[in-house]
Amino acid sequence: MVFARRSIVGLSAPETRGRRSLALGLAVMGITVAFWSASGRAGEIGFVEEFALAEDREAALAKLVPGTEEYFYFHALHRLNTERYAEVEPLLTDWVKAHGETPRVWEIRSRRALLSYAKDPQGSIAYLERRLGVSYPHERIVPGAEPQLPTALDAALVSAEAFAARAQAHAPGTLEGYEDAALDRLCEEAGALDPVRRRQLLSRLARPDHAGLEALIAADLDTPDSGGFGSLPIHRLLSVVQLDGLAGLKPELVDHPAFVAAMLQKLQPGADDDWRSAPGVKRAYLDRLKAFTDRLGPVHNSLKAHVRYHLLALDLTEGKWNK
Repeated sequence: MVFARRSIVGLSAPETRGRRSLALGLAVMGITVAFWSASGRAGEIGFVEEFALAEDREAALAKLVPGTEEYFYFHALHRLNTERYAEVEPLLTDWVKAHGETPRVWEIRSRRALLSYAKDPQGSIAYLERRLGVSYPHERIVPGAEPQLPTALDAALVSAEAFAARAQAHAPGTLEGYEDAALDRLCEEAGALDPVRRRQLLSRLARPDHAGLEALIAADLDTPDSGGFGSLPIHRLLSVVQLDGLAGLKPELVDHPAFVAAMLQKLQPGADDDWRSAPGVKRAYLDRLKAFTDRLGPVHNSLKAHVRYHLLALDLTEGKWNK
């Protein structure tokens, strides 16, 4: 290598080429020697070679430390080599308890399945199917053969009653087994629900367009453990017509603060109505408020006075003087 770095200035062309060839050869030889030296050190296989070349492998196995994975691996390998397949399973059991399901454990299992095929072909095939995830579910199609499977769906299995029975069996006494798609049907059959399931139904409703909703809410409010009006989200989603219908079923709700707040919100003009700048829209809004507040008791006198004040103020802007 030192020679390869020396100056070749002043040499003839043939001498120069010869010196370069010699330097290149020495460099390749040095790299090759270094490679084989490193490979020799990295390729030391230790007990594997001793076990493979030993005339008495039982004596070689005695050198291993009991309980180590090397001990289990080579003892299992020796039993496979000597066709003592029945002795491998107890060894594998202790091996897994000591070291878990290691790659070498699966290697021994696969070796045993392949080597013992002649004695237990079905066991080997079953192992390989599980290990490789192999399945053959396809069946041969025979033209003209009579079908052995049903060709029509049993309506009793997919009826609403069948689904309801499975849902009740899944979670007795609750509606946890029902999906949201069943809520419409449950509202129609709510008369058969007990108070607990009726409240569960009301708590899951996200739209106020179910038939008989006012009667359901009124019945729930009559139960002793009801949270009162406003305790469920569906209460705040009722329309003005539905709120009036609920008040007809339970007149005492008219003065309930949550009921009054829900009604005042529903009486507001739409988002596209500029009631502050349009006197006609504003008067219609105030007339709706006055009609509602006239139904309220004295406890809401301040609200009544507030509505009448704005009506008088609107009259003044239009040149009307109400005595």
